[in-house]
Amino acid sequence: MIISHAHKFCFVKTKKTAGTSIEVAMLPYLKEGDWRSPLGENEPQLRSMRLMRKSFVALLRSKDSNIRARNSHLRATVIEDYLKSETEGYTRFCVERNSWDKAISAFYYWISRHGASKTQTDEQNFGYFAICVGGLESGHASTAPDVVV
Repeated sequence: MIISHAHKFCFVKTKKTAGTSIEVAMLPYLKEGDWRSPLGENEPQLRSMRLMRKSFVALLRSKDSNIRARNSHLRATVIEDYLKSETEGYTRFCVERNSWDKAISAFYYWISRHGASKTQTDEQNFGYFAICVGGLESGHASTAPDVVV
């Protein structure tokens, strides 16, 4: 998630949609005082970027000590629940992709982590995957963004 006070927008990073690439592309345009969630092990080690991340995590934890503030895929409801006054009038957006492509990508990511039955077809493994993950919803659209790309 990126919240840019300088440009008055909130970017909500959804899963399996090149969100990290989008965040990295936006980093040079962020200003002091903007907030962003951690990127993970690929994070550039620029001092100003670390400060943005640390201030964002500290802000969220000051509002709710139980929040998983270091999660790079924070739900859109975080803005509504914790940052509403700080982001009043900001454009909120996320990027989504074709839902079937997203499901297939999630399936192959899942089997890279959990393995797949060699005695089952891809279709049967996909059925098992769908049962295990309890659906393919991202959970990020609880609070609708202004723009979905």
